[in-house]
Amino acid sequence: MVKLQKSAQRLELAAPAYRLTFDRERPWLVGLATGTGCPIADLFIGCGVDSVQGRDELGPLQPPRLSREGDATVVTFEGGSSLWDAKRYVLTCRDSEVDLRVEVDGRGRVDRCHFGQGCLPEDLAGLGLGPNHFRDYERPLSDLARGSRPHFQAYYTARPTAAEHDLRLRWEDESIDLTDDPGRHGGCDSFLPAPWAFALELPGDEPWVGIGLAPQPDQLEFGAVRYRGGTTFGFSLDYDGRVSVDGTWVSPALVFSFGARDALGAFRALLASLRERGLVSAPAGPSPGWWSRPAFDGTGQQHWLAETGDP
Repeated sequence: MVKLQKSAQRLELAAPAYRLTFDRERPWLVGLATGTGCPIADLFIGCGVDSVQGRDELGPLQPPRLSREGDATVVTFEGGSSLWDAKRYVLTCRDSEVDLRVEVDGRGRVDRCHFGQGCLPEDLAGLGLGPNHFRDYERPLSDLARGSRPHFQAYYTARPTAAEHDLRLRWEDESIDLTDDPGRHGGCDSFLPAPWAFALELPGDEPWVGIGLAPQPDQLEFGAVRYRGGTTFGFSLDYDGRVSVDGTWVSPALVFSFGARDALGAFRALLASLRERGLVSAPAGPSPGWWSRPAFDGTGQQHWLAETGDP
């Protein structure tokens, strides 16, 4: 059960596996820690939703508003935007999971949706870039945006590679998409598409944190899921104008899952969450025995038979 502790300066939501802390002195940051208090990250709650017209500059942020939805505690922030009529950043907190969504009202075509990263006008003004600083995406997002502060050391990606280089340092970027790029540790097209999931490694013997997407069937228009590292970090979804908004648009949920003993356990917890939400079918039965044994690849034999004229 999620417990609420409130004072004049701070608001804390505490569950057995995690803690969320909101402080008036740093309104854009939400502290995320394990149930034992080990810091995971300071999440930048502003989520930029860029359109094909340009990047989204975040407007003033209102204090959080709490509500209940079934067994979940919902924290909603309302904020302004240079592109949208209204925006809401929504945290849905359950016993062992937290969902992050962004909602926008207005009209436009979504180019990219960022989780934990966004551009504030005062930061852009300080760079002295002039009125055309967003034109044609001439500058990388890290030059313009604020992001979440990492306290984890490294992360695992669910996207396999031929080099089996699955562990990344927290400042390394990663993309989960449909592109088999040999330049990314040898590529590995046999496993595309990979699950939209990452696992964060914390110091010491602290449990692992799983982060993954939980899109509804009608929320699958994005072409890539990206982790953007550096001194800060965040996630983004590439839409490239495929989503047209005329009214209200709600992003897929970015799910934070807590309490796993290792990276594989974090991925399994995310999969179990997707099944509970009805987004992934349960296994029809036990897997056949040959699936867990070495398999014979007959491709070479077929080539040899074709060359000998006896296919």
